[in-house]
Amino acid sequence: MMEKVPAAEPGLAVRVRAQDPDRFLLTLLAPAARREALLLLAAFNHELVRALELPSSHGEVGPIGALIRLQWWREVVEGERRRHEVAGPLAEALARGTLPREPLLEMIAAREAEAEGFEDEQSWREAQLGGAGALQVALGAALGETRQAERLRLAGAAYAAGAMLRHRSRILASGRRPFAPADVDGTLARSAGLGWLADAGRVPGRAGLIGVLARRDLGRPADTGGRRGAGDVLALIAAGLTRVVAR
Repeated sequence: MMEKVPAAEPGLAVRVRAQDPDRFLLTLLAPAARREALLLLAAFNHELVRALELPSSHGEVGPIGALIRLQWWREVVEGERRRHEVAGPLAEALARGTLPREPLLEMIAAREAEAEGFEDEQSWREAQLGGAGALQVALGAALGETRQAERLRLAGAAYAAGAMLRHRSRILASGRRPFAPADVDGTLARSAGLGWLADAGRVPGRAGLIGVLARRDLGRPADTGGRRGAGDVLALIAAGLTRVVAR
């Protein structure tokens, strides 16, 4: 059952399933009428991440390549219409008011900060809250769950910290440098993620399910990578069913 592609937008679903299996899985636990917006947000987030996966020439040209790509997405979010499999539908959704614009601009600003390099721990923390945190706020809005926006922001940042640990080697090999300057082994990412998770608490609603995966990732050693095990999937489904029953 969990492998079924949402019917709302099959091409987009296939794309997100390959690029972001965690958020694809979370999309399957959402009402069918909401899935297209969730998939679009996940695909947009992946495009921003791709902008930071810089070529080997980065040492010579600096962050300019990533910043140019991110500016392209900023213009899309601000209303520029472009022919692109993600940018086109995204612009339409923003024009209809289906998706909120401000969290998407926050996400771009956070990736710009990463491209330029974090100055200190505080700038790193702000980027996590403005990046994955703002994405979770946008996902909550797409689900009609807006009352817990700041708690969703914390849960999203906690998930990002766990994902950094889970995929540490692969992320660094891609050219990205998403860790704080002094965080040579991921210790800060783990402690910050656990702190955000504690502050968020158990966030009600479907968007809050990201905290289930964050908690599991932050409790594991770094660099586990790979496909999620059955335990992760079952924990997520169980939490999702509990919230459906509680509504």
